[in-house]
Amino acid sequence: MKIKRQSIFNQITHLGIMISVFALIFSGILQMPVAKRYMIYKLPLMSWSVDYYISLMIHYIFSISLIFFVFLHITYYILRKDFSMLPKKGDIKKSIKLIYAIIFNKEEEPCEKYLPEQRLAYLGLVIIMAVLIITGLIKTLKI
Repeated sequence: MKIKRQSIFNQITHLGIMISVFALIFSGILQMPVAKRYMIYKLPLMSWSVDYYISLMIHYIFSISLIFFVFLHITYYILRKDFSMLPKKGDIKKSIKLIYAIIFNKEEEPCEKYLPEQRLAYLGLVIIMAVLIITGLIKTLKI
């Protein structure tokens, strides 16, 4: 029997965010003069990589994609009033107990759909995405 962990909407949203982040990392690296130095431009279909403005346009396209998928994710969960991924009071303490139980092969406490570590990691991802989007917008708008 297959256990359904995430909805198709959630999977598509996560895939969109993941592709956007990796494309942003790649296009951001290409904005430095590494394509010529490491001869990336000689690889098949990579001749465009030495052009700063093309890599900048690709960076902007994937930044728009990232913002779209992040806001789609946020809007979807706000409209559903599903806040189960947000950290709850006592998550750090529960997380320490759970890690202790795993390390010392003790009985684990029953958990909800998301483990305390997952909720704390989600908060970390939310903070990182917010910082990336805000600093990217500041850089783009040159505030």
